[in-house]
Amino acid sequence: MSHFDWTTLLSKAPRNCWIASNEEQTALVGSGKTMEEAVKQANTKGVHDPIVIWVPKNSVPLMY
Repeated sequence: MSHFDWTTLLSKAPRNCWIASNEEQTALVGSGKTMEEAVKQANTKGVHDPIVIWVPKNSVPLMY
């Protein structure tokens, strides 16, 4: 399993919504108030298995 730093993608992401990235985690391909909206945008851009996460209004640093 490879490590990926989401810092770059999240710095460009809208807040307080769901976002979708491509499978390689190199580009944002959708966003929306619901997970379904984010997935639909991703599908429209040709990404059929996006990675979807919630982006809170305020950013909090986390380490996993």
